[in-house]
Formats: sequence, C-alpha cells, structure tokens
Amino acid sequence: MGWLSRIKGWGKKSYSQQTGGLAALIQALIGRSLNVRGTSIPRGNAYELLDRWRGWVYACVMRRANGVTSTPLNLYVSKAKNEKVYEYTNPRSLGLDEVKWLKRSSDPCVKQVLSSPGEILKLSKHAITDLLLNPNPLGDGMDLLELACICMDLVGNAYWLKRLSPDGTPYEVWPLQPQRMAIASTTTRPLDHYEYSSTTMPIIFAPEEIIHFKCPSPIDSLHGFAPLQAAAAAAILEDLIMRYNKALLENDARPDIMLKTTNSLTTEQYTEMIERWQSRFGGPDNKGLPAILEGGLELEKLGFSPRELMAPQYLDMVKNTICAIYAVPLSLVTMTSASRASAETGEYSLTRHAILPLCNRLQRKLNSGLVSMWNQPNIFLAFDNPVAEDIMTNAKAAMLRLDADVTVPREEREIMGFPPIEGPWLDKPASERHAARVGAVQKPKPSRIDGEPMGGGTSGAEALESVNIKLSEIIDTLGNLEARS
Repeated sequence: MGWLSRIKGWGKKSYSQQTGGLAALIQALIGRSLNVRGTSIPRGNAYELLDRWRGWVYACVMRRANGVTSTPLNLYVSKAKNEKVYEYTNPRSLGLDEVKWLKRSSDPCVKQVLSSPGEILKLSKHAITDLLLNPNPLGDGMDLLELACICMDLVGNAYWLKRLSPDGTPYEVWPLQPQRMAIASTTTRPLDHYEYSSTTMPIIFAPEEIIHFKCPSPIDSLHGFAPLQAAAAAAILEDLIMRYNKALLENDARPDIMLKTTNSLTTEQYTEMIERWQSRFGGPDNKGLPAILEGGLELEKLGFSPRELMAPQYLDMVKNTICAIYAVPLSLVTMTSASRASAETGEYSLTRHAILPLCNRLQRKLNSGLVSMWNQPNIFLAFDNPVAEDIMTNAKAAMLRLDADVTVPREEREIMGFPPIEGPWLDKPASERHAARVGAVQKPKPSRIDGEPMGGGTSGAEALESVNIKLSEIIDTLGNLEARS
C-alpha cells in the first residue's frame, strides 16, 4: 500500500469493526443470509439436480467416476535414513518414474512429506488401507469413491461420516446423501456444525466427523458448484425433447391423413365413412391398396412440421454441451467411432482434463480429512498417474538424452521402471559406446584402374601417365581393328 492510500485510509474502520462486526463478515463470506436456525443449504434444489441423472448426464458422470475408481490409490511413507521399517508390512521402494510423478503433485501434504529428507516407500498394508478397503459393512472403498465422484458431479458436494474410536482414529466411513445435509454457521464461526435431516429430527455432526468434498464455487464459500448446475439448461432441454418424442411415438393426437368434403355429414354418415375406410385400408394385409374417392372427397396427407423435425439437431446440441462441460470426449459416449487412434485420443483427453483434476481434488481432501487423523506426518495417500504415457514420445526423449550424453543406459532403465541388469556398457555414455563399437576411424579406400591403386606411393603425375598409356593402347587397338576390316 502506498503512502497516499495510507493517508486516505486514516480514520476508517476495518470491515469487521463496522456495523454487524464479525457476523456481517461471516454473512458476506457465506454469500447469503442465514435462516432462523443458522443453517444454509446449497443454491439450487439438490433433489431436482439428482432427478437429472439420466441420459447424457448419466453417461458423462459414470465415465468420470469409473475413471477415478480405475486409478490405483496408494499409501506412502517417508522413512528416515536410520529408521526401522518393521512396523510397516511389506514396504516397497519406488522407481524413478514413481518418484517423479509424486514430485509433480500439487497436494500440500505430499509436498510437505517430500520436502523432508528420507526414502519414500509404498505400503501395502496399514490401518488406512484397511479402512479404505472395507469402510463399512454395506460397501467397499470402490463404492465410497464412486459415490463421492457422482455426488460432486451432480450436486457439487459429497459427505463422508467418520465414526471415531476412543483414540481419535476412524474405524468406519459412511457416505451421506448430500441433498439432506445443511451447514450451520454462527456469528463467530462460518462452519459450526453439520445438520443431517432425518424423518424425526436433524442429526448434528461436528466438523471433525465429516469429510466434505466439494467443487469450487465463486458464489458460495460453504458449498460446491456442480457441473450439472452449469449444464442445467441443456439437461432440461434433453428431458423435454425425450418426453416430446415419447408422446409423439405413443400418440401424436392427429391422424396421418385427412378426408375433406364440402358437404355436411351427419353423425351416422361420419361413423360409416370411418368404418368403411378402416376396414378397406386398415391392417398390414390392406397396405398399398388403391383408393377411389367420390362425392367430392379430397385426401390430404399430414406430415411433420419443420420445428418437429428439428428435435435431432437439438439433441446434438444438448449432447455437445453436456460433454463439453464434463470434459468427456464425444467418441467415448457415442461409441460410433471405429478408429483406434480416435479412441486413444479420446481416452487421453478424458484422463488428462477430467480424471486427473478429479483425482487431485479427492486426494487433497483425503490427506487433510482422513490421513491426518492418525497423527503420522510422514504418510500420505496419492493416486497413480491416470494419464497414459506416450510411449513413442518417451522413447524419443530417452534417445535424445542418451545421444547427448545426458544419461547412460542404466539411468534410462531406472526411469522406465525396468529391473536392474549387469553389463559393462550400462554406465558408458553414447560417445564411448559408439567408439568401442565402430573402432578406429577408417579412411576411404582409393579408386583402382586395371587393378593398380591410384595412391599408396604413386604420385599424381605417374597415375595420369598410366591413364594416358592405357588410352593410347585402346586407340591403337581400335585402329588395328578398323584396318583389318
């Protein structure tokens, strides 16, 4: 702040010192006025959002959720140099590619552990891994993560209830329905407790009992903004189109043809004409029979209007909008492309722009809300890289490093995760390996004329003289042949 701004700000109160104090500040942060009980619910009706879970929304949401559950989630520990590892079951050292992936993480918990000196090991068995494998009697860890992804994509929020043991560590984790959860605030605490609605009375949960996953929201500090809220118009339009098409197929409330006449008909004549026409041309056996109209009758065929024929185009627009918002390529939800290259491109785009950000959001919340309950600052959870590596690009990069003597073959094998092998050439740079393989540089062999070398002790003048002698001999031979003829 400059000196002029400081002078202008003299005598002014801070926001928290103005009318309302901290309560007004909390209300401004929340972005809404609290109700009588001091609770707030997300913007938009969560029940209406969950009701849109069908069609293209269902396809995109399940694609993203299945991509997350297909990505392994591992537990890591940082071991000091002289620390014993007997308390951990089957710890495994990491390859250079795994360490490189962890160092790229944006998770603060991972960065803090990696900043301390020590070897990073992967744990196959721990109380945390056991809990995530069997979080509750009604489901497994895959169901838990899948429900979290679905709820965040539909309503922007997902809630897990942690049942705590006497030592403060969780022994069960239960998923809660986000549409029934409300966040309570007071004049001094933006997050005081959670209220879960039930059939009788709300159930109160302390903040440390709940893990709250949420999407980022610029309009609400307590709740997330779901992708479905951004795609609400497209989802509603899809529902209207599908309902219209269903009604059109069942009964469009109009005949296919119309018989017109200038004469007025009695009820008996009208009924008789309909029955005769139906008996004559109704049914599959009478299809295609000619009709003869008399008595001033005219036939008019009724078709679809241009607006009714626009429904497929509207569906394409809906599909493109929903897939773009959820970052799911069309080739993965339409299943119409037979090209393997396009399918691989779609998978890469999905994992890079949809699965990877979702894994990062889940990972940060799991480390801060679940792993931290064990009071072990040297452990953390991390997803594997969901993005398939480009084999050709990595191979070209490895060749460039080897040719430039940046690395040696042993280092490249470690980077690629290959098992160690022994050999005298593994620690030699490319220049030494090529020199040993080719040997001494060979000079080009001299040209020969009639078996005699043009070098190797023969001067240029002598070589030219020998060429002239050969030419003269050839000319004499041709002259003798011409004289004989």
